[in-house]
Amino acid sequence: MFVAVNFTSNPIRLKKLYEQIEARLGAAIANVELSLDPAQFAENLPEAEVVATYRFSAEEFARCRQLRWLHLGAAGIEKSLSPALVNSEVIVTNARGIHGDRMAEFVLGAILFLANRFDLAVRGQFEKQWRRKEIIKSRFAVAGKTVGIAGMGAIGVEIAKWCSALSMRAIGLRRDAALPKPEFVPEIFAVNQIDEFLRRADFVVLVLPLTPETRGLLSAERLRLMKPNAYLINIGRGELVDETTLLAMLREEKIAGAVLDVFQTEPLPADHPFWQLDNVFVTPHISGNFEEYVERVGEQFAENLARYVRGEALLNVVDKEKGY
Repeated sequence: MFVAVNFTSNPIRLKKLYEQIEARLGAAIANVELSLDPAQFAENLPEAEVVATYRFSAEEFARCRQLRWLHLGAAGIEKSLSPALVNSEVIVTNARGIHGDRMAEFVLGAILFLANRFDLAVRGQFEKQWRRKEIIKSRFAVAGKTVGIAGMGAIGVEIAKWCSALSMRAIGLRRDAALPKPEFVPEIFAVNQIDEFLRRADFVVLVLPLTPETRGLLSAERLRLMKPNAYLINIGRGELVDETTLLAMLREEKIAGAVLDVFQTEPLPADHPFWQLDNVFVTPHISGNFEEYVERVGEQFAENLARYVRGEALLNVVDKEKGY
């Protein structure tokens, strides 16, 4: 068994990753090749039985001759699922589960930012204006508000738990509404019930992966179903939303505002109108990234690699047809 790993270009983090894998495998770590250099990683692909990386191109897959298992250190892996890989016998796993707490923090921070009108305070600071009356008049309590979470996987459930802790009502949207739901989520809607889901929510949070079924899910017609005082928080993928309609609705204040962490084009072009709107808060695709990310990815992969060596079932196996 030969294992090719390309998770970091930082020597210190690479050493930590080596230690994580060694703790699980012992002497068998001699078969694991950790690469700092992408060129070295590419050279190792033809003989690798196991590959671990963040993104895997169709060209890289074509170089593989013995690949049986591919681990991707991200939850959203749509760009790595080439047709050849999807149609192959290769097992694919992802990093589902390592982002939940940090992405929940991001969403909760966004909700509190909006509810307390910190946007007005920040603009007031830059303009040297004391906007006390305006902020007091427009800020609101989050308790009792309905947070609609589109995507009730590990991240969505964590967001619901955090919101419920502040007495918000968390409702969910997922492919199969009949599956068991957490006790702190009173209602789960199926995708064909999305219209009612959108009408109910004071905050619409998008956590969905990008698949053929979810692309454009928030169409122009569906965006118009949102409450005029509702906010959109997108930490999923920019392609989930009709950005042209969203931009028009924000300009016309047909919804209250948006916190956007993902976009159809990234980085967001400097001349994009989203930058200029007072009711939009732009972040540079950071909700699922954090300082200890590589360490968490390494720990998860090390556990799965030990399972693979022992012949046990792997964690986080992806349905390649569905994309998650």
